[in-house]
Amino acid sequence: MAFSSIHEDKPQDVYARVTGKIISDLGKGDLTWRKPWNSVHFAGRISLPLRSNSIPYTGINTIILWAESADKGYSLPHWMTYKQAANLKANIIRGEKGTQIVYADKLVKEELDEQGKLATKTFHYLKTYTVFNASQINGLPTQFYQELSRGDTNEHNRIVELEQFFAQTKADIYTGRLASYNQNTDRIQMPAFESFERPIDY
Repeated sequence: MAFSSIHEDKPQDVYARVTGKIISDLGKGDLTWRKPWNSVHFAGRISLPLRSNSIPYTGINTIILWAESADKGYSLPHWMTYKQAANLKANIIRGEKGTQIVYADKLVKEELDEQGKLATKTFHYLKTYTVFNASQINGLPTQFYQELSRGDTNEHNRIVELEQFFAQTKADIYTGRLASYNQNTDRIQMPAFESFERPIDY
């Protein structure tokens, strides 16, 4: 295998992209607080993103996937490549876009030096690849759609008067990852009650 075949991104390009994303988010004041719900409230604490084999990601990939989960509202911990999903007889939902992460490794190569002696050289490299959250995939085994165990929820703090009011409207409300109204189907999507910081926010 030629060494050049694994150079999909130069290390400085990957670092610049990730650093640029973090600086951009900080420059915007991390606007995730402007929506009153957050997928991380499901678990009470931030959890590590998991590979398809349930082994946690490490290093910069953890930060990349945390940021993507916050941006997109993903509450499921597992991420996988297109091929890994296909091996599980699942498929990526049409229109969904993946997240680029990195794989760091090294090659050890023996070659002759200027004196004609055999010397060992180590080459470090980064390879980029694309993964999808389980929320973006149809047909996975059931365990991939199970959210992490939640901490204490505020379910008992629901505001009864408001619950009764909205029940009387007969509105078709279902649980999803967004707060939105679909005019075509006349349905309202709401994040789960437990994902809100306060009952009044819900």
